[in-house]
Amino acid sequence: MLVLSPVFSQGCGANEWNPKGGNGQDTMLTLTRTDNGKSITMQVNDLLLLSLDENPTTGFQWALDGGGSDLVKLQSSEYVPAGESKVGGGGQRVLTFKAQRAGIGQLKLKLWREWQGEPSIVERFTVTLQVRE
Repeated sequence: MLVLSPVFSQGCGANEWNPKGGNGQDTMLTLTRTDNGKSITMQVNDLLLLSLDENPTTGFQWALDGGGSDLVKLQSSEYVPAGESKVGGGGQRVLTFKAQRAGIGQLKLKLWREWQGEPSIVERFTVTLQVRE
């Protein structure tokens, strides 16, 4: 389930990012840790690829944080080991979402040990999404 929280004011300014090239075609947006806290503008049917550092051998994994929404839908989530693939080495959690409907909301994730619960959260990632028709 995807975590999206309603946002009642639109985020504008220095942290807003709109990757559209004006060609009207669906877009694949790529986000990383450096996009944490930004506002993202996208259109229905656009794909959002989110890549975050993760080392599951430590027990810490990225997970959606909170309830669900139909604004965007998780299409896939996979762990990609770093190029050297050493035992215990880190890699990337790659999540792909598809914009389902117009609206404004927040995509929230947490890096945690699920079995230890909320106190184990060591990092959070949040972007505000504005999905347009």
